[in-house]
Amino acid sequence: CESKLLWDFATPFSHGRIDSPSRLWSDIAMPAKTVLIPLSGFSFDDAAERLAADPGFVCIDTRSASARLHRHSILASQPLGTFSIAGAFVTVDGHTTIDRPFSALSRFCGRIASWGRDPYLPFCGGIIGYIGFEGGCALRGGEPARGFSRHSQCRLGLYPAAVIFDHVERTACIVGNGETASMATAAAE
Repeated sequence: CESKLLWDFATPFSHGRIDSPSRLWSDIAMPAKTVLIPLSGFSFDDAAERLAADPGFVCIDTRSASARLHRHSILASQPLGTFSIAGAFVTVDGHTTIDRPFSALSRFCGRIASWGRDPYLPFCGGIIGYIGFEGGCALRGGEPARGFSRHSQCRLGLYPAAVIFDHVERTACIVGNGETASMATAAAE
């Protein structure tokens, strides 16, 4: 992968002078299994509205956070897999498993071990979700939450692609990832 690297290694999310913000996404040196496609003509709200009805829609909107934290917002949908814990039930990809929560989570997370990573992007595809107090307790080997709960104590999705909005540079891109470069390209498209 040959490309011009515009990032300043001392501060990963700042870079040298760029002639135009749209060059930022196309000039980053990406790992072989990560694909980056510049996106123009969409606002964050437009993209969120288009993806909101998709299964597994996730929105990490940092626009109203403190100035130090609000650089990137992320949208993703249609996860390749899901993991959840509700009471004593561990569900992986829609199927209840009889495995211990931590073992099931380890196998679930192992599915992205071969994916590419880029330290200069806030997210390159991977796992997004939440782990509540009871879910964390179950993952550490503690007693599962008692009784039936319709709400998961842990819910994670495996997302091969995401839309990243850089609010400082006013740019956007679609990032895709996978076990091979062709899988990453398919995820991004």
